[in-house]
Parts: sequence; structure tokens; C-alpha cells
Amino acid sequence: VKLNHNIVALGGLSDPDVGVEKLSGWAGYTTKDFTMHLFEGDHFFIQSSQRLVLPIINFVLAPLAGNSRAKEAEPGGSRQGAA
Repeated sequence: VKLNHNIVALGGLSDPDVGVEKLSGWAGYTTKDFTMHLFEGDHFFIQSSQRLVLPIINFVLAPLAGNSRAKEAEPGGSRQGAA
């Protein structure tokens, strides 16, 4: 069953358990857009890359909270695209 929602996947480039191939597999679970953001670090990249991760999470979730400034919060500096 595929979701009718966008999927945004976040991952660490040096993650020994969840590599780019596994992470990109999430693209097969949606009929909508899939975006992947990769960061320096391992499975706990969210700690070492917090400064880059939090704006992406805010950008994705802001429209769900009714935040009209979501477009202004668009993150930059990360790698995107399905690999």
C-alpha cells in the first residue's frame, strides 16, 4: 500500500545500518513526492548535524501547523534528491 503523502527521508552518509540504498527505498511507499536529505555522520547524524536538520524538520512540519511563514523557512545547504 502506498501513501498519498510526501515523504522526506533524512540520513547519515556514514550510517552502517541505514545506507542510501535503504533510505531511498522509502520512495516506493508514496504516490507523491519523495525527498532525501543526507548529512555528514552516522546513525546519530541528527546530533552532529542538528543545525542543518532542524530547519528541514521545521520546513516540512510548518504547513501542518498552519504556519504561513513556512516558505520563508526553506532550508538550504543539504544534499537532496533520490539516489
